[in-house]
Amino acid sequence: MDCPVCGGRSSVTHTERASKRIVRDRRCKSCGHTFATEELLFVKAKKRRQVLPPREPATTFRPREELRTDDDDLDARLEHMEDMEFIELLKKEIGDAW
Repeated sequence: MDCPVCGGRSSVTHTERASKRIVRDRRCKSCGHTFATEELLFVKAKKRRQVLPPREPATTFRPREELRTDDDDLDARLEHMEDMEFIELLKKEIGDAW
């Protein structure tokens, strides 16, 4: 550590330790000036990781009841889609007159 008066090198003459700080008495080797330095200890807290419950694997398949259909319902949906396609085709052929 450099002397605050002359800038010369200093040496430690006494050290006093407390819980979170260290005070050192120093003496300049060039001019004999005495001064003290203080070191503070900062403890960085570790982040705690949040423990999450285990997730289900991505390959788990759970069918939803509303997606299940019987054959009659499926046939009706297909007919409706065919009707919609036919209407769209008619609109294209007739153009703006539709």
